Amino acid sequence: MGFRHILGEEFPALRIVGLAEGRDDHARNYAATKELLAEHPDLVGIYNIGGGSRGTAEALLELKPAPRVVFVGHELTEHTRRYLMQGAMDAVINQDPAQEVIGAMRLLIAHRDQPGAPASVEATRIEIFVRDNLP
Repeated sequence: MGFRHILGEEFPALRIVGLAEGRDDHARNYAATKELLAEHPDLVGIYNIGGGSRGTAEALLELKPAPRVVFVGHELTEHTRRYLMQGAMDAVINQDPAQEVIGAMRLLIAHRDQPGAPASVEATRIEIFVRDNLP
C-alpha cells in the first residue's frame, strides 16, 4: 500500500501494470517475469517484495538485447550481490532477519507479561545496496 501510494503521489505518469504471486519461488518468478515482459515490452521497473529474485534476474539477463528495466529486490545474498554486479538488479533492500525475530520475541514476551501494555522494540535497520556500495 505504501509503495502504491508513493508511486501515485510522486510519479503520477507511471502505473502499475501487474501483480504476480511468486511465492518466493525462483521458477515461478522467472516465468512471471518472462510473461510480464512479453505483455509489456515498454516496462520500466520490477519490484520484487519477496524471495525468488534469482528467477526475475535470470529472465532479465536472458533477454537480448537486454531491456533497461530497473529491478529492485530484497535481501543481500550471494545471488543478489552477483546480480547487482552484473547489472541485472539495481538495488537490494536489506533487513536484518535476526533483529526482526528478536523484536517479535520481545513483543510476545511483553504481551505475555503485561497484555495490552505497549512494548518497546527497536526499529528494524534497513540498508539499501547498489553496485557501488556493496560491503
